[in-house]
Amino acid sequence: MLEPSEPINILVVDDNPAIHDDLRKILSISDQKSQDLEVIKNQMFESKSTQYVPKIKYEIDSAINGAQALAMMEKCYSQPGHKRYTLVFMDIVMPIGWDGVETTKRLWNVDPDLQVVICSAYSEYSWESIVEKLGYNDNFLILKKPFEKSEIAQMVCCLTQKWLLSQQAGHKYDRLHQEVMQLSKDIIQKYGDKN
Repeated sequence: MLEPSEPINILVVDDNPAIHDDLRKILSISDQKSQDLEVIKNQMFESKSTQYVPKIKYEIDSAINGAQALAMMEKCYSQPGHKRYTLVFMDIVMPIGWDGVETTKRLWNVDPDLQVVICSAYSEYSWESIVEKLGYNDNFLILKKPFEKSEIAQMVCCLTQKWLLSQQAGHKYDRLHQEVMQLSKDIIQKYGDKN
């Protein structure tokens, strides 16, 4: 399992401040406290548990609507050495402005690798209508409210690992591409272009 060297940046987009607080509480428990509890459990029961809890620190930013979320991402991404968001928890129904599906489309224009969890208390949209608007894409999941703490913790861990692996693969591809281009250039330079 990959352990990120820097905090994982998560954006919560919801018009309900209680949702922001709930997710902060859940994710703060799932990082350092889960490590501490595992150590205490092993000491108390003299267990040699092989269970591995990744050491992940989350930084959580909040937006109350889609336009604010987009502005935050555009501002972050326009700065040199900017932080990238790994994951967004997106409310599907927001009373002001774009809904969660429209906001997701706009955020993907800024960062197509962004993982999105679309949160819904009701069945406002069918799976088919969401796919019709977003396309078949493995960068989003749908989660029903109210949240289950363990589901959130597991989902964030899995989506974080997926994002980290895709970034790692992208960097390897870029490096190999550069090496092939340099090798091709060296061969042409050494042997000349025979065409």
